Amino acid sequence: MARIRIITPAPRGSRTGNRITAERYARLLRALGHRVQVQTSYEGQCAELIIVLHAGKGASALRDFKRCCGDAKLVVLLTGTDVYGGLGQRRALESLKSADRILLLQPLAARELPPALRRKTQTIWQSAVAPRRVPAPRRQLVLTVGHLRRVKDPLRPALASRLLAPESRLRFQLIGGVIEPAFARLARREQSTNPRFAWLGEKSRAAAQRRIASAWLLCVPSFAEGGANVIAESCVCGTPVLASRVPGNVGMLGAKYPGYFKVGDERDLARLIRRCEDEPQFYAKLQKWCAALAPRFAPGAEAGALDKLVRQLV
Repeated sequence: MARIRIITPAPRGSRTGNRITAERYARLLRALGHRVQVQTSYEGQCAELIIVLHAGKGASALRDFKRCCGDAKLVVLLTGTDVYGGLGQRRALESLKSADRILLLQPLAARELPPALRRKTQTIWQSAVAPRRVPAPRRQLVLTVGHLRRVKDPLRPALASRLLAPESRLRFQLIGGVIEPAFARLARREQSTNPRFAWLGEKSRAAAQRRIASAWLLCVPSFAEGGANVIAESCVCGTPVLASRVPGNVGMLGAKYPGYFKVGDERDLARLIRRCEDEPQFYAKLQKWCAALAPRFAPGAEAGALDKLVRQLV
């Protein structure tokens, strides 16, 4: 049994990916018999292992922890904001150099690291569980789940909906809280002028999962991703994904996945949506591909990888 601290910049109650990952790691590690605390900063308590989410924001916690517990092991998990731009910061690189292990949410994130650091990487796929009660499928629903900020490009599917044929019966919904207020104004404006689109605001994790399970398609339109857990949730629910062709999404779904569209291109996204509407065999191909990935995202697989990590380091 190991004493483990997990440090995340996201506060208790936050629904951001960092907090969700930290809480999930804590739950799985406790089930394995370890003593785990989740904190937003290092508070002076010693432990045998510290896992820091976010190389840049966790730099001071790593430094203080190493000073207090010199023989302890340090693990840094690369978050989305690390991967899409944060690794250029000196403090982020210092964190990674001091780490005994660098965790990745998908393997292509290793390409963003200096070659000398790649030998310390380990991919641990994020797990997801389908809702126990799956609602009736909404065959007309195209869903996007992501907080409203530029990097998530949350309104791209709504723009694509305007390019569909008038007879299309598809409806588009966006679930996500406001990170950048300008996007709240844009979402409200789009909702008022686009009869196919609705912004539902922030939902509980359970409510979002039920909506994913009942959707016809899930869209992940981001300009950049570290490794979107919503893709794992969609796969275990059997909901096909349409995703922007960025490394974070390709790392999750595979290089040959047929459901990618050009980044920031609503016309290319609309083309894929029309194929799903008009070609049942294409939709079935996406569905089969995502279902085949579901075992990768099983909680047992993630727990086993974390158990191996602790045994190797502690």
